Amino acid sequence: MRSLRDRALDESEPLAGLLRKCLLPGAETGSTSLRHRAWLELNGHTYEATIPDYRKLPGVLITVNSISGTT
Repeated sequence: MRSLRDRALDESEPLAGLLRKCLLPGAETGSTSLRHRAWLELNGHTYEATIPDYRKLPGVLITVNSISGTT
């Protein structure tokens, strides 16, 4: 766990690698929530209900293209 904490504080460490490393302690400690959250972050949230608030963007989506302009 100390190694995982040190790597989480290292900004040069890739996020995907850290999330994969969270899967093992989650399995060893029986923490299904840690394993589940790491798996969702690695593989994508499949249901609207599982998307955490920090992943939701407030506001309205605006697109611009050469045919319809700003919509």
